[in-house]
Amino acid sequence: MNSLIPQDPESLVHAADAIGHTIKNVPGLYDAVYETIAHVWIDPIRRRRRAKNLQYELEMAEKMIEGKQRLDDVSAKVAKEILEPAMEEDREELQKLWAALIARLLTGQLSSIRKEWIEVIKSLEVVDAAVLKCLGDLSKNTSKRGDGSVWDALDFLIKDKWPQVSIGEDEIFLSVKHLERIGLIGKAFNTKKELPFCVDRSGERFSYALNILGMKIVEITSPVIMS
Repeated sequence: MNSLIPQDPESLVHAADAIGHTIKNVPGLYDAVYETIAHVWIDPIRRRRRAKNLQYELEMAEKMIEGKQRLDDVSAKVAKEILEPAMEEDREELQKLWAALIARLLTGQLSSIRKEWIEVIKSLEVVDAAVLKCLGDLSKNTSKRGDGSVWDALDFLIKDKWPQVSIGEDEIFLSVKHLERIGLIGKAFNTKKELPFCVDRSGERFSYALNILGMKIVEITSPVIMS
């Protein structure tokens, strides 16, 4: 017998029900929540904290898809792949990423997910999420950017969009290098003159831009946009 499953399954059902009304009409999501909670049932502290995280993320997902058409059911397997790491996250800025994944799953915009994507999202720090979002904005030639270098532009945008988060310039630099190392961004040469840039040792100007994987991560962790 699996020791992780409680002796009182009725209590587990009640716990799953309490997490949020979003899941009650979506069998696959409900099953995934049930199984996810069961894994930490024997540890009351872990269960309470993780259930709280899931509840908050599901509430955020519900707000993201309010008024939008949603599926009657989803894959419990895919839902579980999202919920298990989501329940570990208690930082609001990163909880929003998991909430967006849940929202996209419920609206049919995320029918499958690669393990690689999950591992990448799990590895992100708050500053990484901010840098990814801001680099995407810079590539769209947003008017709200700093003057001069990429570093000034990122510092300006992050302070503008996340004033509640204290992120230093050195953290931004280290984040860019980390995101480049894990394959989410790369150096873009021959950049438009109106975009912020850096200069390499040879004197050639460049900026940083999201690559295909980086664009995918930003897409699936952004709030749902539907016509």
